Amino acid sequence: MDKNTNVILQSINVNIIDTNSGIFVGENKQYNWKSTVNTTTGFSIKGSKNLAARNITSIVKKDF
Repeated sequence: MDKNTNVILQSINVNIIDTNSGIFVGENKQYNWKSTVNTTTGFSIKGSKNLAARNITSIVKKDF
């Protein structure tokens, strides 16, 4: 069954492009997409007269 869909936009506004995102215009096909994400976070402090006591940060990377 052949289905045709027409979408008419006056403009496309993109505020954020995030991981595993895409913007496609025109005739295109996307097959077998795969995306992996690795995020590592930590703690820091900047400025004067700041105190951070007894903090422990441990990052374990299981993907090796």
